[in-house]
Amino acid sequence: MMYLTLMDGYDLVLYTVVDIWSPENAEGYQRKIDLRHAKDFANFLRRNFYSPAAIILSLRPEYKDKVKYKDGYLFFEPDVKFYIIDGQHRVAGLKYLYSNDNPVNELTLELKFPVVIIPVKNRFEEAEQFVILNKKRKRIRTDLAERFIARAYKYAADTG
Repeated sequence: MMYLTLMDGYDLVLYTVVDIWSPENAEGYQRKIDLRHAKDFANFLRRNFYSPAAIILSLRPEYKDKVKYKDGYLFFEPDVKFYIIDGQHRVAGLKYLYSNDNPVNELTLELKFPVVIIPVKNRFEEAEQFVILNKKRKRIRTDLAERFIARAYKYAADTG
């Protein structure tokens, strides 16, 4: 079973963790966060106030009993942690957006994101999902869409 839900951006910041590899965490499977990539996403959110791509989280066994599904809602205890399988830069962008040195307005506080939560048996299964999402996914050519967008920008500039 897995859960598909919406989470507030602020909850994503508070309740998620990235399993980053380091000498102290040799079993980590993700690289450290690229702050430039995170800032780019924060800037995107300031202009758009949405992100349609789902963030993929895992629910590790030690937190399984802290999450309950009832009447169409997912409830979780305040000390639960969801591990980010896909979306670490989007969540880091949210952290940047909500940080004290950036103005936060009412719209950014109301941001909601589609989230898929996968209960995993262990860290290995979580890392497998990471590999499947990041290695096996086929890149799609975007040249036609980029051409269309360029024409739309030119038209907007020409017509004022």
